[in-house]
Amino acid sequence: MTLQSVLGFDGYAQGFGLIRYGDTTVLPACWPTDPEFIDRVVPFAQANRDGACYALWRLDDRTSEAALPVVVFGEDGAAHVVARGLPELFQLLGYDCQIDVAEDSARYFLGDGTHEHSRGHQPYVSWLDRQFGLAPAADPDRVLALAQAEFAVPFAAWLRPFLPLEPDDGRRDVCGSEWIRRSTGDYQEPSDESIVTRPVVDDRGLTIVAAHLGPVSGVAFSPDGALLATAGDDGTVRLWDPSTGLPSGAALAGHWGPVGVVAFSPDGMLLASAGDDGAVRLWNTVSRRPAGVALGGHPQRVSGVAFSPDGALLASSSDDGTVRLWDPSSGRPVGAPLDGRGPVLDLAFSPDGTLLATAGDDRTVRLWDPSSGRPAGSPLEHWLPAQSVAFSPDGTVLASTSFDQRVRLWDSATGRPLDRLLEYVDRVGHVVFSPDGQTLASASTDGTIQLWGLTADRPTAVLAGHPELVLGVAFSPDGTLLASTSWDATVRLWRVGNVSS
Repeated sequence: MTLQSVLGFDGYAQGFGLIRYGDTTVLPACWPTDPEFIDRVVPFAQANRDGACYALWRLDDRTSEAALPVVVFGEDGAAHVVARGLPELFQLLGYDCQIDVAEDSARYFLGDGTHEHSRGHQPYVSWLDRQFGLAPAADPDRVLALAQAEFAVPFAAWLRPFLPLEPDDGRRDVCGSEWIRRSTGDYQEPSDESIVTRPVVDDRGLTIVAAHLGPVSGVAFSPDGALLATAGDDGTVRLWDPSTGLPSGAALAGHWGPVGVVAFSPDGMLLASAGDDGAVRLWNTVSRRPAGVALGGHPQRVSGVAFSPDGALLASSSDDGTVRLWDPSSGRPVGAPLDGRGPVLDLAFSPDGTLLATAGDDRTVRLWDPSSGRPAGSPLEHWLPAQSVAFSPDGTVLASTSFDQRVRLWDSATGRPLDRLLEYVDRVGHVVFSPDGQTLASASTDGTIQLWGLTADRPTAVLAGHPELVLGVAFSPDGTLLASTSWDATVRLWRVGNVSS
């Protein structure tokens, strides 16, 4: 409490003050005293002048307490996740506004009048920068939204057994019971369709507006085309009905940070997701629940996931410079990690499963024999770091993209470059082949998707509509739809029909 001893309780962030760490007696009286509840909740600070308190929620066995989500318990029985870890709470405190804890929301609201900072505000801001290199939160609502997108559902599910589900004394709410029904799905909103955000439809397809609370990166169709999965910086994976653009169930939350990649198993029963937290998570697509524990072999961001065509292997690539192979049925690693000689940015299996291609920060594309873990030939070179790889459906052509603004085509059997070299004005990112193998779709930083015929000298079509850079593309299994994800937080579904014609 060194800073607080100098600036005073409630002296550097309005309504906030550190208390004795782990003192559960400060919890509002309506909250339970069950040992199983107390063991997982660690109060550490007063949250406002109305009796609310901040606490860490021990959701799992992670050793760093700074990485535990922060929750607020209100005097009137409300509870909300407010930050994904202590660093985010420190940034919220820099906003210098006490939190308002209501039944259905928590918010840092300055009001319409002139806001006067606490007397210790500037020393606190300096401390925050000096100790952590952080600045005060410019948009507290976004910080809260990201935390709640990731942890609201699991927190409510954990809390639910400790509390009554119905009011027993005539009050409208007992210790957060209505909040729990909302968070776990027991609460039913009115069926009026006017409150549902509808996708925007035009002659080119449809756009899912605000698909995630932030940029959307990963995208994949299920093998039967009935589902579309997307991964977002809000820490969630979402499933959609591509025929309507409407959500298919609740968001899948469990990652600690942005999620960048998703992939369906060949039978469509599993969905793999991964991102900045270094974990690879498997989800049962029927129950929409985790399928086993997270695969945690990567200490840094996971940049790519791919199932082998027979579903027996799951491969993951990472900024840690390795590629790992897993048995998705058991979650155990298969063999030793493959050495990518630097961050590995993407990977793909050949259609027959005999090759695994990786794109590396070392400016190479590498081919591997997944059965032995050994290189299959010499590295294929780009001028700058390679970013994405994709095999044609017949496995004869390998496409790779790079920061050098080029898409290169390779003979996958010999590793020799083909005559075609597709060049861009802007940087090209993710690349994918159409199911018939005649068209290559590529995402670009200029907000467009370019479609290339493999024998054409220029794009056969340019799909423009995203106002910001495009991060991912995927064809539906029948080739009639092309999905694109973007920094603009939208997902677009383009009607491309038989693009090869």
